Amino acid sequence: MAEKIDFEEMHELALKRSGKPPFTAENIYVDLLLTATIGEIQSKFDFVLKGGTAITKAWCQPYRFSYDLDFSKFDSKIARKQYRKYQTELEKLVSELGFTIANPENDKHREGGRILILKLVDAPRHLRIPIKLSVSSIDSGPCIAPLRKEFKPAVKIPEKFKILYPTIIPRVSGVSVKVLTMEELCAEKIRALATRGAADEWSLLLRDVVDLYVMEKSGVLDAVLSGEWKSLRKKFDAVRDTSYWKKFRHFLSTKPQEVRIHEEDLSIFFDTHAIDEKNASRIVEKVRLRLKEIFP
Repeated sequence: MAEKIDFEEMHELALKRSGKPPFTAENIYVDLLLTATIGEIQSKFDFVLKGGTAITKAWCQPYRFSYDLDFSKFDSKIARKQYRKYQTELEKLVSELGFTIANPENDKHREGGRILILKLVDAPRHLRIPIKLSVSSIDSGPCIAPLRKEFKPAVKIPEKFKILYPTIIPRVSGVSVKVLTMEELCAEKIRALATRGAADEWSLLLRDVVDLYVMEKSGVLDAVLSGEWKSLRKKFDAVRDTSYWKKFRHFLSTKPQEVRIHEEDLSIFFDTHAIDEKNASRIVEKVRLRLKEIFP
């Protein structure tokens, strides 16, 4: 049985490490909760971390906060009975940790694979927004073998806090995770960007664009778009016979409007000047034009 998280002590620690936005107590509290939870999950399930949390916490120096834990379970033909088993066992684990589950979304057989989503609420309800935990099986397997990486903290915890919080600090220190490679994470971000929204309208999440911008600066985005790695084509082939493909073709044929950044969009980013509307729009158009060449 998993050891219950002391939410009050963890929130107290977050308060002591908080400062000016975005380093608020709530953002740091969520960061600590993600760190304490992910190790428990990966110790019991063969799930691979993906998404923006994987990029900013495992591969880069953290540059934004995240409220999500997104995992892949590689098996696009996984049986419904097995997926329900995963959901039951996950619900049991997070309950042992002390979370309650808000508005659970049962196992769904979406086109191209299955997905389950749990929204986690801490017992004292310090969280304003639940933590989203999702497991999906869109892809039959990873393009590149996943690696184990350090799950970096958003803020450093001074040595003196080990004495003040002897049960909390070990749970949020030295945590490592099984994670997709940066190249595959980039390909997944591109797919997410190009398949969001309804089929008759285009939408984006700013954090996807910023994640791609960060990967552009490291050279990963250009390498993936150049075709140097085959992961991009494989990611889109996985949704070729689904409604996501229709959304993708719509993305290619319709030039998106310029990205508009609102103040509330920046509440999770460490540096609110890291990207502007011009660069955000440039990234989206760069991705769209290259995808049109790859998928004429």
